[in-house]
Amino acid sequence: CPSNVFATLNPLVYESRSNTFSNGNNTITGGGSDGWDGHCVVSTIAASSGKWYVETKLVTQVAAHAVIGLISTSQSLSGSLKDNGVFALEAEGRITGGGNNIQTGLTAFSNGDIAGLAFDATNGTGQFYRNGSAYGSAVSSLASDTYYFVTNSYEQNAVVEFNFGSPPYSESGGNSDANGYGNFSMAVPNGYFALNTKNLAEYG
Repeated sequence: CPSNVFATLNPLVYESRSNTFSNGNNTITGGGSDGWDGHCVVSTIAASSGKWYVETKLVTQVAAHAVIGLISTSQSLSGSLKDNGVFALEAEGRITGGGNNIQTGLTAFSNGDIAGLAFDATNGTGQFYRNGSAYGSAVSSLASDTYYFVTNSYEQNAVVEFNFGSPPYSESGGNSDANGYGNFSMAVPNGYFALNTKNLAEYG
């Protein structure tokens, strides 16, 4: 009976595509053949309030795909994250959501890059990061709802590793939140917290 449980990816809540989960369900490898159907994979914990910070490591980018984003608990997991998600960071250098390109012309991600997302569920904003620097402009005016962190597995054999505070890879950053939870590559933005059950009970 752990006293504090960090979020992971949820292997039980996604469409039919044959993804592979490993490292405590923090690493996902895209399975099947390339295609949009059934590629959204969500976190085990959703948030409707509070400020949350998550990082992902792009291990193997087979082609352009969304690395990390948000999707509400009422949205479909089947189909394009660009179309169904609220917003997502796509590795080729854009932020998408609601069927549109929200921001384009950004620096493309390479294998080994760290993507961060600071999500303010209370005020409806989200800011992406790339290797410790703000990536694009903050996305604002998100509707009041309950949201999962989400990734996709559009490309066969694409690999993404999630760090909700308990990284599945060797992380020397040593950056924790204000409560001392987590090990992140970059400093956790002021007022944001790792997504775990103790923080959720206090701030969620």
